[in-house]
Amino acid sequence: MTILWLILKIILILLGILIGVAFCLLLVLLFVPLEYRLRAEKYEIIAYSMQFKIFHLISIVYDCKTNNSIKIRFCRRTIKEISFEEAKEQVEEKLEKTQKVVTKETQEEVEAITKNKRGQQQPKSTRATHTDESKKIQVSSSVEKLESRTQGKSEQVRRHEEKHTASKKQNKASNHSRTEINWIETIKFIWEDENRGPFIRFCKALLKDLWHAIRPKGISFNLIFGLDDPAETGMWLAKLMALYPFYAPYGNVVGDFEKATFKGDIKLFGKTNLYKFIKPLIIFVTHKEVRNYIKLLMKIGKDE
Repeated sequence: MTILWLILKIILILLGILIGVAFCLLLVLLFVPLEYRLRAEKYEIIAYSMQFKIFHLISIVYDCKTNNSIKIRFCRRTIKEISFEEAKEQVEEKLEKTQKVVTKETQEEVEAITKNKRGQQQPKSTRATHTDESKKIQVSSSVEKLESRTQGKSEQVRRHEEKHTASKKQNKASNHSRTEINWIETIKFIWEDENRGPFIRFCKALLKDLWHAIRPKGISFNLIFGLDDPAETGMWLAKLMALYPFYAPYGNVVGDFEKATFKGDIKLFGKTNLYKFIKPLIIFVTHKEVRNYIKLLMKIGKDE
């Protein structure tokens, strides 16, 4: 009994350690800080750069000026570099391989079909030589009969074709009107559902929460603009001065009175985590009205 108890105790301890490690990893994934920095500028050329940091240890960097690749860094050391050119070459190689395989399969199928046709045509050709003479005599007599019959039936065929085309046009018009009526009825049914109002209200709350999760904490910009006429440039600067108390903490607006230009740069900085995104989504799904309205939309989509 003591040995079994020790074994059970060891198993329970190991299970507790595994559950604790999994719970800690889940908490780290949910609450680890995620930082992002975005920069875009337009001076001589349009350039932009992006940087994402995970707990100040792992960073993903992309800068269109220096390199055409994404760098993954750990403690400021590049672990891996993914270039866009290599990715394009790999995709092209995969496409070429798939095309070659498809062409080979189609060629094999065509060869097999041609072989079967040749095998079927060879025995038939020997029989055809014996029956050609008898068929020529029968065909000559039947052609004369058909010519006399076709002249009388041509007018009936024309009338039948005219009736058939008219009925097709009527059917197309009726089907088009039916589809329009069905669309109108489905839209009315969705709009008049009792869960529509709460669904829209909860969607607004979800978008608001997601915006608060991704909203940048810091923003700075520099804007330099100029028009052809310096007087117009001064007039627009005077108008923008009315908004100076609002944009002064974030950036500057400068006028160029020598030439017509529009250039500048903007920087964004923010912090977030996965919990800020998952929490509003869970709250959104827990509402009964949202689930019922989503089920209604999915059912209509399946029926169509």
